[in-house]
Amino acid sequence: MTASRKLGRLGLRAGLVGFVALSGWWMTRSKPPSDWVTLEADRDAIVGRPLHVRAQVVPPVERGESLVVDLHWMNRRREPQGYLSGSAPQAVPQWGGSLEFDVAIPDRDQLGYVFAVIYAGRSGSWGDRTRAAFTDPVAVMSIATPSRDQRSVAWPVHDLAVERTIPPSPSRTAQWFAALLWLGAAGLCARRSNVGNGSSLVHDRADAHAGRLCVAACVAAACWEITSADTVLTDIVRRFAIDTHRYDQREMLQVALTATALACASWVFVSILDVDQRGGRRLVLTGLNLFAGASAIALISHHAIDRLANALWWSVPAIQWLKIASGGLALAGSARTPARDA
Repeated sequence: MTASRKLGRLGLRAGLVGFVALSGWWMTRSKPPSDWVTLEADRDAIVGRPLHVRAQVVPPVERGESLVVDLHWMNRRREPQGYLSGSAPQAVPQWGGSLEFDVAIPDRDQLGYVFAVIYAGRSGSWGDRTRAAFTDPVAVMSIATPSRDQRSVAWPVHDLAVERTIPPSPSRTAQWFAALLWLGAAGLCARRSNVGNGSSLVHDRADAHAGRLCVAACVAAACWEITSADTVLTDIVRRFAIDTHRYDQREMLQVALTATALACASWVFVSILDVDQRGGRRLVLTGLNLFAGASAIALISHHAIDRLANALWWSVPAIQWLKIASGGLALAGSARTPARDA
């Protein structure tokens, strides 16, 4: 390998490491201040004493909008535990303005922190919210500290993206198109390698084994896409997290798994480039790696990544365009794979 190629590979590795690090930062970055609500509340959150909250809001998005302030809690290890208490809805003034709430802080075993969740909507229920925001966690005290100033202070507020109740459904046309690309790649790999008939066109046992693996992987990718496996499995995992009361605790695990998936896909990509593959098999493996990485990220379903993955381009989610591209790479590579060495 020439010095320029070695330098290029080194630059590629550095770029992939930077990409994984940037993705991790994107998922865990500090949230910007809310652009529609500010909050003042008691300096200390004290168990058994109502928390007095004053919310300053901009004019409502739609007529008849109501504002609600809920408290969610964390244990002493800062692990989210879900809903703690809430206020009654109050109508948002036509021109915006200040609303005041008193929200109870009931005692809970291991209660360590609370944070406010503020949302607005026509009925005052979470399900039909039009805007939502949350504050940074505040430590809960068991008794008031006499020496501390008990005046209200500003609590930092960050907007919470109002996610679709139902994410956009995968395009069946795009799924079948991607599956046909993968089946076409499998057929070409099988024919070019003459898999299954013992012909001498395959020069050595290792290459024959690699050809069979490529065929099996391409067929598996087609089946995965036709059955919407990542969507189905994501729904199963999400329901399990809700049923076991772990839904609010899943984000850090999702961040770790997403970063791991990106790191593994990057490592495999570099490894594919480092190994001398026959004909177009490098393109086939690259397509398989891209498909596996996209499917893993869709399955993990971190909300920050989902907003990008589910963005619609010509009525097809971006993640499906990526899968179509991966199938196209595999098809192009399988078409280039020679039947015999030159």
